[in-house]
Amino acid sequence: MRRRRARVSVLLSVLLLVLVVPSASAKAERTDYSAFQFPMGFPGTVGPPLGYPACPGAYVTTPFPACVVAPGSVTRPGNGRWTIRDMGTLDGVLATSDPGLVGYQTATLNANLDASGNGPAWGTFTTYTFANEPLFSGTWNGTFENARLGGHFVGKGLGAHAGLHITGNLLMVDIPGVGTAIGVIKRTGP
Repeated sequence: MRRRRARVSVLLSVLLLVLVVPSASAKAERTDYSAFQFPMGFPGTVGPPLGYPACPGAYVTTPFPACVVAPGSVTRPGNGRWTIRDMGTLDGVLATSDPGLVGYQTATLNANLDASGNGPAWGTFTTYTFANEPLFSGTWNGTFENARLGGHFVGKGLGAHAGLHITGNLLMVDIPGVGTAIGVIKRTGP
């Protein structure tokens, strides 16, 4: 039942994005954005053919797969629950819409999870190219369901990308630790 509800929720989100996107203002330049995200060190992503580096921190699988580069505060208040604050993670970003947006992302993670890996989550992110050029910085929030994250993100362009604004959704997929992001990049300034 939960899986069906999650799939219906994803389909409704995509349908809403498809319906709302064409009605956006023609004044701003806009580009559709889509990407896969996964923890650095995720099986099958290190070395050829994708060429992503291994996790430079601790690769963990519980309560969900993550490359942890700053442990933050993780407490287990009982009954299998997890309280996570300011955990620093490192993710690979494989943008399918624009090869110039391929690279990595640092993020802070805060979450209150039950024993099944369900609960609210929120934090910040900064994305970079592999040449360490900053792309975007912003915030995200969402919900973990069975260690899979779904939610929303919003950010602004950095460096050469100043004046760009990115918004979108994090969609749950059936592989814990892997996500799909879809959204829009708009030019809001010079």
